[in-house]
Amino acid sequence: MNRYASIDIGTNTILMVVADVSEDGTLNPVYDGQQIPRMGKDVDANRIISDESIGRVVEALQMFRHKARELNASTIFACGTSALRDAKNRDNVVQIIREKTGIDVDIISGVQEAEYTYLGALSGLQPSSGYIGVLDIGGGSTELVIGKNSTMVSRRSIDVGSVRLTEQFFPVLPPSEENMQTAIEQINKSVGNEIQNCRIEKLIGVAGTVTTLVAIVKNLDSFSPELIDGYELPRSKIDHLFSKYSEYTLEEMKAIPQIVPGREDILLAGIIILKSHLSALNQNSITVSTRGLRYGQILKKTAI
Repeated sequence: MNRYASIDIGTNTILMVVADVSEDGTLNPVYDGQQIPRMGKDVDANRIISDESIGRVVEALQMFRHKARELNASTIFACGTSALRDAKNRDNVVQIIREKTGIDVDIISGVQEAEYTYLGALSGLQPSSGYIGVLDIGGGSTELVIGKNSTMVSRRSIDVGSVRLTEQFFPVLPPSEENMQTAIEQINKSVGNEIQNCRIEKLIGVAGTVTTLVAIVKNLDSFSPELIDGYELPRSKIDHLFSKYSEYTLEEMKAIPQIVPGREDILLAGIIILKSHLSALNQNSITVSTRGLRYGQILKKTAI
């Protein structure tokens, strides 16, 4: 059995899992952590990752590298997604990360991101007999993969994410009625054009928007994968929380104990993206997984 660390450097969040991989490809996580340095702050507008953001990312990665070594991971895999794809200075950022942390970062395409996410999400759930969709609402982009068991039939990535949407339309909370309506219309158009005619029996969601909503609905005191994985989040509850949080100020969002610092200003945007996909895919619920890209990266990198 081999032990690997896998790091997902996202627009808002950096996630790392350390997992043992058995001979049959089963993943057994021994550590799963997150940091929220928001590397992609203002990247949508400027196409540059700032020195301040780079500093926060390096600090988070140094901590994760130390943890991976402490747990005797033989290899560290790391990939960057939307913010690094979009940034003009991405090569310089990758070089600084390598010099400061010793970690090599692979900037993956949206299609690769979708594939890794699909593989990771399915690794922790029971197989389904029909076609399923795996939805990953990120900070800078959103991925949707449709497949059956381990076979993917379509992979899509759109430049719509919770950080990008927040920076474009929600400079303050609660947003104005005009900004809210404009954001919803733009998201519905982007999503509808991209996933029209998709037919699935079940939708699985990964990443912070959906896991946070489950934590809120279940009133969890702390993040507990065993209490979140496999939970079927009804569309009715999502609609209720959207209606409620549409009226909240930033300070009121910060006061919600299940929202980790760094996510309070972007959760509303994430909910809008989620609602749009549920509507376009004609789904009344979403099954939530705490796994995702970082798990799929291990499976892909270690596949025989």
